[in-house]
Amino acid sequence: MFQFEAVWAGDKIKHTFVFRNEGNATLRILNLHAGCRCTATSDYTKELAPGEEGKIPVVLDTQGMRNETLRTIQVETNDPQNKNVTLTLKGPIKSCLAYPSGQNIDFGRIHSHSELTKTARIENLTDHAMKIDPVEGRTGVFAWTVKEIEPGRTFDVFVTATPPFADGPNNINLHIPTGLDKEPHVQIFCRLHNPPIVECSPPMLMVNPKVNRAYPRDIFVQYNGDGEMNLLGVETDNPQIKTEYAVVTPGKSYNIKVQLPANLEVPPDQPMHITLRTGLDNPAEVQIPIRSPNTVPQTAQRRAREKPWSLIGQMAPKLTLPGLDGNSVNIGGASGKVVVLNFGSTWCIAANQAIRDWLPILTPLADRIQFVNVATDVLTPIEDVTTWMAELGVSAVTALDRDLKAVDLFGISRLPTLVLIGSNGVIEAVHQGLIPDQSGHIEQSVSLLVEGKTHKDLGQNDYRIGQFCAVSLVGRKVRPGEAVGLVMESHRVFAGWQTAGQPFNFQIYFRNEGDNTVQITGLEVPENITVAPDYKKEFQPKEVGVLQCVMTPPEGTTGEFTQRITIEINDSRRRKQMVMISGVITSLLSVHPEQGLDFIKAPGTTLNPRPAILTYNGAGKIKYGQVTSDSPTFQGRIEPVGLSRHAQLIVETTPPYTLGTTEGFILVHTDHEDMPVLKVPVRLYVPPPVEIIPARIEMVKGDEEREAMVLIANNTEDALQISGIETSNAQIKAKYFPEADGLSYRLELIFAEDFLCAQDGETVVVKTNNEQIGDIVIPILVKDANHKG
Repeated sequence: MFQFEAVWAGDKIKHTFVFRNEGNATLRILNLHAGCRCTATSDYTKELAPGEEGKIPVVLDTQGMRNETLRTIQVETNDPQNKNVTLTLKGPIKSCLAYPSGQNIDFGRIHSHSELTKTARIENLTDHAMKIDPVEGRTGVFAWTVKEIEPGRTFDVFVTATPPFADGPNNINLHIPTGLDKEPHVQIFCRLHNPPIVECSPPMLMVNPKVNRAYPRDIFVQYNGDGEMNLLGVETDNPQIKTEYAVVTPGKSYNIKVQLPANLEVPPDQPMHITLRTGLDNPAEVQIPIRSPNTVPQTAQRRAREKPWSLIGQMAPKLTLPGLDGNSVNIGGASGKVVVLNFGSTWCIAANQAIRDWLPILTPLADRIQFVNVATDVLTPIEDVTTWMAELGVSAVTALDRDLKAVDLFGISRLPTLVLIGSNGVIEAVHQGLIPDQSGHIEQSVSLLVEGKTHKDLGQNDYRIGQFCAVSLVGRKVRPGEAVGLVMESHRVFAGWQTAGQPFNFQIYFRNEGDNTVQITGLEVPENITVAPDYKKEFQPKEVGVLQCVMTPPEGTTGEFTQRITIEINDSRRRKQMVMISGVITSLLSVHPEQGLDFIKAPGTTLNPRPAILTYNGAGKIKYGQVTSDSPTFQGRIEPVGLSRHAQLIVETTPPYTLGTTEGFILVHTDHEDMPVLKVPVRLYVPPPVEIIPARIEMVKGDEEREAMVLIANNTEDALQISGIETSNAQIKAKYFPEADGLSYRLELIFAEDFLCAQDGETVVVKTNNEQIGDIVIPILVKDANHKG
């Protein structure tokens, strides 16, 4: 790293990095990747013999930069131990101009229909005189005037916003010439947000057609008008999309839960919507568009999109983090074991549920893998993180990523994220978010990696996405120079699994990321939540605050809950900060996974015992007694875990096994009079010798898609020989290719452009050498585009 001294914005920094080949073979620089266009590399050394030195000259143009700056260059080499090396330039850059109120004039969210005025002062920090001609102008709802306060040194920009304002954002960029060589003009961004009467967040629902499982999305609806809005109903124009809504604040706000089906894609010519019936005269209905990425104009897409799947096949970044136990935790590099890296936090509901789902499948593999939990909490005290781990029964190594260094290196934007790293240090799979029924996929992926397989053998299991929380924005959201900026560690706080009728505590953490004092001017709190009255109300820059809260859930209710706390502050940009509190009210004795335990008997494998986590949510202690089963296939036993209110139910299977699904219950007996027996469902699936995926091909008449792929999955240990393929229609051509496992095949079907399907369908017959399996028949059906069946 090159640390440079303070320079003025607009100066060019030149530096040459010198390196030496300490090996016994030729070192080659294969490529250089600059972190931005402002870092230029000229004629660098591309090849070095052992013992030779090389040089990489760089030039950093600081035009438009300010404050502490860091820029990087990635060096790609042929060194197997250092394939990628990062060169860093870091140092302070002095701005020629000062903006005490920031580079923005922000009127924030407005509900007023009167004229508003704000002022920004521009100060010259250089020894050269600044010349700004007095100017006036108007664009849209904004009018501005520039006046000289101190000749050559200080100018004020007055901006007035005059109604009527358009719904949503009202923005303009002012470009004002300064007469300074190194900063020839100043840009001031003026904005205000006039929220619509009915405001939906997000205003558009994006779906990912690559997700092969049903997944949820939330929409928050806020009524910004006078009086009340009583939502009458929520409808969709696709029956596969399910919705339900709940009142957050009566007459003012609602939370809509949307369940999206697997592989949902929205054609450009067939738009989908969620329609809200508001009960208002105007608007009587509000539509929320549903779009796929390919149906959104490119200008509306994010220009810098996180692509964690691009990490697959790459060496994992190397770094060292402090551990929860006080020891250092090394991440990255070849460890000789499969590493399961879990990024989560105390406040994320999806991350909490994911750990409860994943622990039962990872625990039996503990001697063959290394499980590292990465806590991304920035403000939550370490002792609370320790309690969190113990409450969840996690005994694995936990690393603290309080400055989000690992989050940045791995490109993590969503929690939880599970990164599977092979024993050679290569990232083989990434699972983002909480995916229903994903435990089996994770178990399969980890088992294959333990056997020495790679991402090429995982198929669609190498990248998956589900319900998630965004990574904390503490320390990275508010720009330097903004007047005030209270940033929550998260706007969604998970309060855990609690018992009905019993009070519980939770905390809300935040930090002042601005340059001025933040004052809390008020709180809006639901009736069943109490905030400790002695909370601090004034915070200096970088000072951390906390609200200590107690909630009492009602008696006799179980399930998920959501509450909202609103914090009012002296921030003209955003006077109110909303925090959603969510959690689960559970029964006296709960089991995770809630759906019980599933076993899959793959060919040539031994079924390992599977644990389920039992959690006692009542007062005092519970004692577990005899464990029985209603099926001879399953047996169970109890083992304690961590705190006394947790236990593991270890379930094993006993052959002989029956083809197909075997179901049963494990019965756990206790000494508690209110729950003397807990029934835990268990299931075993033994697949058929050969599975055809998909079992039939369905095509839409007139569809331009003229190809189809079919997987012939061989679930036996014997090789399957294909002796020929016959089609019922000469317009269908078929080719087959062996899969990576050496046992299965992938069948490619190609249809002629003028292909016409018989009324009762067509067939493809795959002939095999296996007498037990025989011929494999794959039906082909064609339906009309408007067919509803």
